[in-house]
Amino acid sequence: MSHTQKFKRAAVGQLGAHVDRLRDEDHEYGNERIDTARSHLNQELSGCNTPLSQMVAEAIRDAPGTTRKDAVVMISTVTTLPTNWPEGRDPMEFFRAVREYDLQFWPPSFREARCTVHLDETTPHAHHIALPLDDQGRFAFSRLYTRAMYKRYHQGLQEFVRGATHLEDLRILIPEEEQGEQALSKLSQPEYIAAKREEERLEAAKAQLEADVRGLEGVRAALEPVAETVGASARYLAEHRGDGARAREGATHLREARDRMRDLEAEKGRLEDEVRRLERHAELLDQDVRRARGRRADLRERLDVVGERVRAVVTAVVTSARERYYRVPQAVAEALRSLGVPWDKVTEMGRATWDAQERKLTGLPTVQHTLGIER
Repeated sequence: MSHTQKFKRAAVGQLGAHVDRLRDEDHEYGNERIDTARSHLNQELSGCNTPLSQMVAEAIRDAPGTTRKDAVVMISTVTTLPTNWPEGRDPMEFFRAVREYDLQFWPPSFREARCTVHLDETTPHAHHIALPLDDQGRFAFSRLYTRAMYKRYHQGLQEFVRGATHLEDLRILIPEEEQGEQALSKLSQPEYIAAKREEERLEAAKAQLEADVRGLEGVRAALEPVAETVGASARYLAEHRGDGARAREGATHLREARDRMRDLEAEKGRLEDEVRRLERHAELLDQDVRRARGRRADLRERLDVVGERVRAVVTAVVTSARERYYRVPQAVAEALRSLGVPWDKVTEMGRATWDAQERKLTGLPTVQHTLGIER
């Protein structure tokens, strides 16, 4: 799980106190989830140790112009160790990969302030903090860190960390968590902490409920061999344990558990039907594609055959026409020569006959006429 939050100047002190484990005037951390016996295990990956408030003050002092009081002067990305991280494997390998991804993802002008790994709380997590500065040293979070960047951050993080750790099934985000984090990103720091605590409380309640359901399933398994109905089971418990009220309460819980199980089974059946429908639709689309490709290949083959036939017919027609029209003048010329007609007269008559036949064949003027050549 990963969540990015922005901070204005007034909230930097509270963030720094939490990240650097600064005690209040009562020598308390203000967070009951911190196990001080494990605080020595926390690690700082950035190498920065300047107080956050001081870093912000120095950046404001060095920035050109005036920095607005409501400007975003710091961002903090909190990334939690995945629940399916391999047991026995160093969690720092995960947090180093997260830091490397953030440094590549952030604009180059961002100034890293912290990458603190907390191992003294319920769930190991890292606070990666930066000052959102532009190339001129001005605070420009809204301009440099757009909503489009935020939307692609989480998917990119998961792919990068999976590649860096060679854990293809590592779950950094799940759909429900993405929706929850989008809602949490709109909360202030105190609201976010309160929401996280409420989430942990609900998770614990969910685990307890699941345990109760498993216990009721055990009761059902013990009751069903004795009686077929819940009423008979309740009577059996009342007779053998002397606690009819407890049996009735158990039967009520059992019915509720059965109802929930039926609802889940119905939802499962609906989803399986939808998957089967989509698979059938995909198969039909694949068949249509294969048929279209077959028709295209067949049409192309038929077009090639028709083209060859047309070329053959045209060639045959032209050849036949030439033989038909060009053979007659040559025969006439040979006959006139045999009768003793002078050759120049035969040539002139042949040319006139040739041009007349060529006009019949092509319907166009002769080449000699077009060029204006006199015979």
